[in-house]
Amino acid sequence: MELQELPHQTNIKVCMPTDVYLSPCFVFARMRSIAERNQLAEILKSRKLQQEKESWISAVYLQAIAEFEKIPHWLRACQDNTPDVEGIKILWSKHGNELLTYSLEVCEYESHAQKGILDVLKRKLEKSYPRHFTILCYAHSRCEEHVDVENLADGICASSPLIKDVWIINSKDELGGEYIVTRVFPKPIIQLELDINDDSHFEKQEPILKISGRGRSSSKEFEKLGIAYIPIPKLIDKKLKVGLTNRID
Repeated sequence: MELQELPHQTNIKVCMPTDVYLSPCFVFARMRSIAERNQLAEILKSRKLQQEKESWISAVYLQAIAEFEKIPHWLRACQDNTPDVEGIKILWSKHGNELLTYSLEVCEYESHAQKGILDVLKRKLEKSYPRHFTILCYAHSRCEEHVDVENLADGICASSPLIKDVWIINSKDELGGEYIVTRVFPKPIIQLELDINDDSHFEKQEPILKISGRGRSSSKEFEKLGIAYIPIPKLIDKKLKVGLTNRID
């Protein structure tokens, strides 16, 4: 199959394609490409890369779930205000393909945050979300702080949020390869470990899928796009002007 360039959105809020589903391995490779060529501080604070970061955080969560369930997952950035990311898994069957979705809202516990992670999550949960939504909170590297997941879970459960679930994602290093993905609501607490540096489990993942037929039915057909690339948005400042391309063969 010839190399394809997928449609690229220039809107600052939509820098990822919203009409295709990307595998977590594609998203990880994409963020590695950005990290190799740009300063970490620029990546973490860039508004232009907000959708990239939300997709990367969601990819960590979905890949951890995929390894636990042994079912591949994909994701797409959403153009609407909510959710931030839609995740999917496909239950293949001779009677039709059943599409199951995840509606993911992403927040970050910044390394310089003055308040604790429970306050950050409570503020997020004050917003009105549909009950099927999942909240993902990425805890930036805070070497001096250990997140007490038991107390955190108790604090969230005490507020009785009307939400499907809440997960915390920790890494040893910013944009690192080893993650702990923890469900803190509802109980019981679930902890999953993920090492994205070990990419042997990505070999059979189809990097990009597109729904070939839409409708109300849960039975869907998917088109495998094969070799493709999606342009990475440019980071621009006084000293840096870089355009990148992410390619999956």
